Amino acid sequence: MKNRISSRRKKTAIARLAPPQGWRLVPRELINWVTPTWGEKQLEINPLLVTEGRIDLQSGTKVSKKNQQKNATVITYRAALTTAPTSDLKQKMLSVFDLRVLSELIHIMHSQEKSPDDLLLFKASKLISGLGLALAGSSYARVEQSLADLASFRVETSIDHQGSSDYLLNFAETGRISILSGASSFSTNDHLAEKPTKRHLFWRVQMGNLMRLLLRYESLFTSYPLSVYKEAGRSPTAQWLTFFYFSHGHNGSAIYEHKLTTLAEKTNLPAQITQRLTAAIEREYLSKSKDAKSEDALDRQGKIERVQQKSLRLAAVRIRNNLQKIINTGIFSRLNILNPENDDDPMQGKVQARRYQTKVEMFLSNRLTARNWAPS
Repeated sequence: MKNRISSRRKKTAIARLAPPQGWRLVPRELINWVTPTWGEKQLEINPLLVTEGRIDLQSGTKVSKKNQQKNATVITYRAALTTAPTSDLKQKMLSVFDLRVLSELIHIMHSQEKSPDDLLLFKASKLISGLGLALAGSSYARVEQSLADLASFRVETSIDHQGSSDYLLNFAETGRISILSGASSFSTNDHLAEKPTKRHLFWRVQMGNLMRLLLRYESLFTSYPLSVYKEAGRSPTAQWLTFFYFSHGHNGSAIYEHKLTTLAEKTNLPAQITQRLTAAIEREYLSKSKDAKSEDALDRQGKIERVQQKSLRLAAVRIRNNLQKIINTGIFSRLNILNPENDDDPMQGKVQARRYQTKVEMFLSNRLTARNWAPS
């Protein structure tokens, strides 16, 4: 009888952590480490834009240097700039899809009534279906690559000036990939053969130390409905904006006014556009003869400078166009793009937004944190 009561207590406690059906959780601070991108990741972590998270371990709340209490134990964390402490290889930013995969792993953890420290064992098809993908080989390969990127994404933490590094996922194994503490390993040499290693029916994943810590404090997470994420469509920019606006204004209050250019810089879209257009200019230059190269050197440099100047404008236009997409999701009671000087100039545009107050989000934000229950 005692075991039955304990089991019921544990089930009730874990159910209190999981969001309602059709909703998912995502770490709020990690949105700043994500950029809208398709395909292979190219953009490196920008040290000027990477924000630092600070958590008061006693209260489980986010703090700043200004409001931090003197005797408080605070952990700070941020995305590392390199792939390893002793490496000069620059780390790439996460994609929106990576964040979505991490969110689905958190959902699986809650649905299995696991703690953040437990090893997750789940059917690969459950993860694929939960992400809204077809059960096809390309879907499995895409999710495997995302798991590999999450398990190789290094973060730096510090408690009382004692620093250490960690990875978002401590362990990920699918049969074709096996990554432990950021290092890839293979149990056989099948990856060198013509036929690739067969995938396991069940995949295994374990959260990294930072994720285990974050998962003990619900106030550090934002919730979002899958229906709205799907309505945002296939555009990574629209998906990023969905994550961003669901991390603000859940109580129905006005969201801080943002310029289109500010939102563009938060997504790192200008750097992506500059990188892509500059690469196209370089390819065109290299394809020319030696004599033509010497004649076009100044023209090439001028093109690159013009690309750098207009990339922010192009990114602001993309933000404006994708805001039009998420207006139709019905989550905003007000969303206005104001241009005080010139209606056609995206560089001057400002976004005023207020979301509908949802009972689900109010419920989620007012619950006890995971640290406050201890099932026996």
